[in-house]
This record gives sequence, structure tokens and C-alpha cells, in this order.
Amino acid sequence: MKVEKQTYRIEEAAQILGISRQTAYVLARNGELPGGRKLGGRLIVSKIELDAYLNPSKIKTVKE
Repeated sequence: MKVEKQTYRIEEAAQILGISRQTAYVLARNGELPGGRKLGGRLIVSKIELDAYLNPSKIKTVKE
């Protein structure tokens, strides 16, 4: 069974966003990178949150 990756490294997120690695680190540290989180001593980016930020029209809404 193949497990799908749920997070990006900062470098991967930077490449996806078309920004420098350094800028991505600054944004993540400031809480401005969508899905950016500190896990232990590492900064990671939630794939789901970054994808939702980049593709807001694909977000499913739940109607009550």
C-alpha cells in the first residue's frame, strides 16, 4: 500500500509558489505561509491547506 504524502518541505512549497526558499521560510516563521507549521524543529507545509489556498474554487462547502 502506497502512502500519499500530506506535507511539503519548505523548499517544495517555495517552488510551487514560485518564491525563493528564503522568502518561504520568512513567511512560514511569520505565520503567513498557508499551511505552514512548526513540527519539532522543522517547518512543514500542509499539502491540503496550500492546495486549498491555490485553488479556492475546488474547496467543497457543506450546506446545512
